[in-house]
Amino acid sequence: MIHKVYEIDPLLCPFCGGEIKILSFIIKPRTIKKILDAMDLPSQKPVPLAHSPPLFRDTTYVPL
Repeated sequence: MIHKVYEIDPLLCPFCGGEIKILSFIIKPRTIKKILDAMDLPSQKPVPLAHSPPLFRDTTYVPL
């Protein structure tokens, strides 16, 4: 599906054109956080800069 949308094959090496194989999936949030922190990448969702307006004029916005 990604190949059809982006017109590239995500399982081909961009340097040598060789086939890339998926070895494993990391699904434990604690492990993912450790990896992202070690790579100096954000490990939490960013705080939204703005919110959309209420759907109706009479609607009262109450933060949770």
